[in-house]
Amino acid sequence: MDRWRGRVALVTGASVGIGAAIAKSLVQHGMKVVGCARNVEQIEVMRRYSIHLREVKVYVPVF
Repeated sequence: MDRWRGRVALVTGASVGIGAAIAKSLVQHGMKVVGCARNVEQIEVMRRYSIHLREVKVYVPVF
């Protein structure tokens, strides 16, 4: 996954389930993740997780 480090990924459904698992994995591998979801509380949890890794990531609630 080193060749993907620093690249940007858009993940829909990033607050729960497979979308959340994919977003976490991409963040752990150094990618910049834009995560979209309808669940504002859960997407906030993902945002805090990303900040914990000291990387700037963006998570967007979608209505």
